[in-house]
Amino acid sequence: MIFSFKNIDLLKKYEVVFLTYDEPEKEERWHRIQKLLPKAHWVDGIKGFDKAHRECAKRVTTERVIIIDGDNSFITPRPSLVVPKKLVKNDFVLSYSSRNSINGLTYGNGGIKCWPRKTLLEIQGHELSDEADSVDFCYSTPYYQISEAPTESIVHITPFQAFRAGFREGLKMSLINGHAIPTERAEDLKLDYLVPSTNFYRLKVWLEVGRDVMNGSWALLGARCGLFHLLREDNYLFHIRDYDWFMELWKDFENLNSEQVEEKSRFYASGLAPFFKEELKELTIDQSLEFKKTLINPKREGLIGLAAIKY
Repeated sequence: MIFSFKNIDLLKKYEVVFLTYDEPEKEERWHRIQKLLPKAHWVDGIKGFDKAHRECAKRVTTERVIIIDGDNSFITPRPSLVVPKKLVKNDFVLSYSSRNSINGLTYGNGGIKCWPRKTLLEIQGHELSDEADSVDFCYSTPYYQISEAPTESIVHITPFQAFRAGFREGLKMSLINGHAIPTERAEDLKLDYLVPSTNFYRLKVWLEVGRDVMNGSWALLGARCGLFHLLREDNYLFHIRDYDWFMELWKDFENLNSEQVEEKSRFYASGLAPFFKEELKELTIDQSLEFKKTLINPKREGLIGLAAIKY
C-alpha cells in the first residue's frame, strides 16, 4: 500500500473489541490484548455471527469499531494499523490479512476488520440472508482489502478447531460470488475453470498442506469433507452458519484416531478427484514444510468482488 502524509493509526482512533465464541485459549489471548490495548472490550459466547457483531457495535462509541477474532494473535509487540485517512471516509470495511497457522496462507480469513459502526448495527448477513450473504459479510458489504498481515490466525489448537477451520474454508474457497457451483456443472467443467484463480489456489492449499502442524491432518479432513458434500448436495452451503448442525456433524468424527483420520481424508480425496484436473496431493510433513518455504501468497489489496464493481 502506498501511504501519503495523511495517515492515521486505526488503533489510536477507534475502539477495539475482542470477539470470541468457543476458541481455545481465548482467556489467555484476552489477557494479551488487554496488555497491548488496555481500553479494549471483550464480547464472548454470543451465538450467531450477525448478533455477535451487532453487540460489538453496541459496546463502542466511536464511528468505527475494530474487531479482533478470538483465534488471532498480534505478530509484533507494538501493533499499529496505519492507513490513509481517505479510506475511513468511505463505508468500506477495512479488512486486514492474517497468516494461517496451519498452512501459511495469508489472506482475509481471520484477519482484523475495521467496521463502520452504523453498518454493523444494521447488518443482516449470515442468519437472515440468502445463500451468498450467509457465507461471508463481504458479499453484501463493501470490503477494502489491506495486504498487511499484523496477526496470525491460530486455528490448530484442538482437532475440533482445526476441522472446523478447514471445513469452512473448503466450502468458502470453492464459491463463485458467494454461491455454490451447481452440482450438475462441477464435474463436467472442473473446479479449475469455475473458481476464481486466487481462491482456487487457496482451496488447493487447504486440501493438501498442513500435516507438519499439530492437528493439521484434521484441517485437511475438514476441508475435504466440506467440499465433498458441497459438490454433491443441494443447499449444503447453508450449514456453514448453523452451529447446532455442525456439532451434530462433529459427532461422526470426534472419536477417530490418527489412522482413521488419514483413511477418511483419503476417502474424500478420492471422491474429489473427478472435480480436479489432477488428484489431490498427500503431502508429508517434510513436503508441507518445504512448500511453506516457497509459498507465495496471491496479492490482496483494494475493493473486493461485487463491491469493486459497484464503486
